[in-house]
Amino acid sequence: MQRFEMRRSVHYGNGSCLADFAMALLWWARRGQGLRYRNGFYSLMAMTTQHRFRNKYRLQIREKDHLPMHCHLVGGNVDVAIDLETLTVQEGRWPADLAREVLEWVSEHQQELIEEWRKWHP
Repeated sequence: MQRFEMRRSVHYGNGSCLADFAMALLWWARRGQGLRYRNGFYSLMAMTTQHRFRNKYRLQIREKDHLPMHCHLVGGNVDVAIDLETLTVQEGRWPADLAREVLEWVSEHQQELIEEWRKWHP
C-alpha cells in the first residue's frame, strides 16, 4: 500500500508545498485514488490492483469501502462493482465478452480476493 500525508497548514513561503500537493492530487486522481482530510492531514490512499485485463481494465479492492465484500473493475468507460460472494454485478455495465473474462478470473481467485478484502476491512 502506498500512502503519504501532507499537513494542510505547512508551507515553505514560496508556495511550493501547495504546488507539490496539487501535482500529487492530480497524479493520484488520474489513477482513481481517494483524497481524505482528517486530523489536520490530507491523506491519499492507494487501492490494490489485483489484476489487469487487456492492458486497459484494473480489478481493484478499495481500502475504505462498504459491505458487502466486492471489487471494482475500472478502466475505459467501465466502472463495475462485483460481489465477491455471489460473483454478481452490484452496479455498472460492461461488455459481455469482458464480463465472461473477468468473472472467470474472479471465480478462479475468489478465495484470494476475499482474503485481501478482509485484510483491508478487518
